[in-house]
Amino acid sequence: MFYIKKVDFKHVKIMFNWRNNIINRKCMINNKKFSYSEHKIWFNKNIFKKTNFYFVLYWKRRIVGFGNIVNIDRNLKLAEWGLYKSPHSNINLYSGIALYLTCLIIAFERFGLKQLQGIFVEHNHKIRKLHKFFGVKIKKNINKGYNNLPTCSTVISHSLWKKIKSKYWNNFPGNLNKNLKTSFKNI
Repeated sequence: MFYIKKVDFKHVKIMFNWRNNIINRKCMINNKKFSYSEHKIWFNKNIFKKTNFYFVLYWKRRIVGFGNIVNIDRNLKLAEWGLYKSPHSNINLYSGIALYLTCLIIAFERFGLKQLQGIFVEHNHKIRKLHKFFGVKIKKNINKGYNNLPTCSTVISHSLWKKIKSKYWNNFPGNLNKNLKTSFKNI
């Protein structure tokens, strides 16, 4: 069963290892390798910031991904988001879809956002495929991102979320998401 928890200090080491893993780094905007002390500074600065929300997605007690809703503007009802799956073999076939949908449901249902913006490196074909699967438009950015990498951006509106929710979240296999839906109440 899927379920989520807020990121806390017990996740600092695994998050460090995943962020530094070559598979994940290839798909990150900032793809440089960093030290554990640099990671701890980043972790303390970002994880507990009032305008950020970081969570862990579990499948049967194993962490399968991290997601985040950041730079939450409660007045304009906007935020940015990101996610990354385990760099290890797929633990569950649905983990990428569950992680993606979990970010969206937290953004639009829990925080009541009207728009969610994202950016990803152009060569990240897995996230591009997920965005296309859910009908999200992808725009190639003119300016290159960090480390001069070409990037793409996405915008998911509340109205698009309603379509995604109706078509996918409400029909997500119940035996996979029963605990996931219940765990939203505990975060």
